[in-house]
Amino acid sequence: MLHTPRDHLDLLIGWVAGADSAAQHWLGDVARKEPVDPRQVETLLRIDRGNRDKVMRALPDARRAQMAAPFWPSDGGPTSLLLVVEEATGRVAGLSQLTIGTERGNVMGGWLAPDFRGRGFGAEAARATLRFGHEHLGLEAVRAGTDPSNEASRRVLAATGFVPAAGPARHTLADGRVIDALWFEHAVARDATARCAAGAPAR
Repeated sequence: MLHTPRDHLDLLIGWVAGADSAAQHWLGDVARKEPVDPRQVETLLRIDRGNRDKVMRALPDARRAQMAAPFWPSDGGPTSLLLVVEEATGRVAGLSQLTIGTERGNVMGGWLAPDFRGRGFGAEAARATLRFGHEHLGLEAVRAGTDPSNEASRRVLAATGFVPAAGPARHTLADGRVIDALWFEHAVARDATARCAAGAPAR
């Protein structure tokens, strides 16, 4: 199940889902995340439907107010953020994002928390994000890039209908590392886009 973050606690959990060293090897964007004490990461990733309110009540007043502040989709600017949620428990499994109008087109990315890797959540999140992009935002094409050695990412892209596409062979991550890159695209016909009244066809 995917939905937009409801508040800044949701957003924080989504960020820390990809903060471990294994994820950061591929993402290299830890500098963009809100600093979090590593000892708190496990607690955040264990929040579920049953204990969320208790966790919020235990926070200091100022922190609780900050975390309870609503997250508005416009807060992400050109990037739409979607939480990947385990439906049975309400635990945040990861975060998917779709950024419109970059120099490389409309680009999708995301990550999963360690407990949810290798369980099919990646493909499920990719399919839902594609549906959001094509049917709600009206995008004809969505692109994704990955390191050639990231076999898990490449499997997800193949399973969800992405095909190889042109793109720069090298990519600079937010932490300054330069990696090899492969690019893929998922395209649909214009008459299959913007089924949602809020969507507006765009390339």
